[in-house]
Amino acid sequence: MVTFGVLFTALLGLAIPGDFNTLPKDSFIVSEYWRVMFGLPIVFAAAQVALLLFFFPYPTPLELKKAGNMDKLQELMGKMYPQMEIHERIEQIVIQE
Repeated sequence: MVTFGVLFTALLGLAIPGDFNTLPKDSFIVSEYWRVMFGLPIVFAAAQVALLLFFFPYPTPLELKKAGNMDKLQELMGKMYPQMEIHERIEQIVIQE
């Protein structure tokens, strides 16, 4: 998502003429455009954080092991590792209290 923000601001930069001397000094492009180029990727990054925190809150393997939810933990680990490595990987998760 951040990459889209950078790409979008770069595409916005294509519309700017190469010679700033021909533009009026009080025009938006000369005086304020740097704020758009700097701020737009921040907006996309904030949107990504909000989506990951509030709309896609997937539990981590550590959280599942702490809760004792071994069925979901094995299912999740099965998506990441081969079947033969699941038990070994679950044993490597250390719960610190």
